[in-house]
Amino acid sequence: MAWPEGEVMRPEPADRFPVEPLERGRPEADRWAAEPAPLDGELLSSWLNRYAWANAMGPDAFLRGLRPVLGRNVTDPDSAVPARFLEFLARQTGLPVARFTLLQSGAHAWASLGMEMRPAPYFCPGCWRAEPAPYVRWGWRMTPLQICSEHGSWLCRRCPNCRAPLSLLQGVSRRHLWECAACRHDLRRAKALPALPVAILGQGLVHDILDQADAIAREGIGKEAFRVLSDLDAGLNALAVWRGGRPARRWSGDPDWPPSMAPGAPSMTF
Repeated sequence: MAWPEGEVMRPEPADRFPVEPLERGRPEADRWAAEPAPLDGELLSSWLNRYAWANAMGPDAFLRGLRPVLGRNVTDPDSAVPARFLEFLARQTGLPVARFTLLQSGAHAWASLGMEMRPAPYFCPGCWRAEPAPYVRWGWRMTPLQICSEHGSWLCRRCPNCRAPLSLLQGVSRRHLWECAACRHDLRRAKALPALPVAILGQGLVHDILDQADAIAREGIGKEAFRVLSDLDAGLNALAVWRGGRPARRWSGDPDWPPSMAPGAPSMTF
């Protein structure tokens, strides 16, 4: 399948990160390589996937090797991990612990406004096609962020080939995060639906509110902000279905997209 017109294939991470043989399928040395380092706004699970790939491992095998520090009861590293785990990563890589703390702190700040984490992240194939080192932003896992403002398109929810949701830490075989864990389809080739201008505007208002999360907390108006975010979320869900007054086709054949909505053509005003 050809790339969309005008887009250039960027070098894959193989061109950026050295791969070193690992003993027994997991890091055994006192100090790991500092690369690939966490990126700004990246999910912890995204970095774990990229680090496993750079060290010639599957994400599941890499995570199993970290279980003694991470703990057996942690099923979702993006939602909560013990402080000792982040400190361990900092010691092993030589990077400041603050770099790893930031992989979760942003999502926690947004959670103070009532935003929840999705079971699986959404993704923007346009972003991944343009990046030399594709990664998953933590915003892609938070509601009500549904649109990539940079590309003006709805974020994708599932693999267009097998309909599986994005999974970053499953699989014993080495794979890029942009490869579907179920069928290995290249998710960078997924087609994202363009969003209407009013939907992009609504998503921009969501970002404006979230950028003021700290100030909102200080002013004690979190409940008011939550109500506004809820209304914007409902409006974005409606716009995902109705385009030009008519129901849009289901997104990527996903039977549960978008969430339930009231009958009748909805409207959204700002």
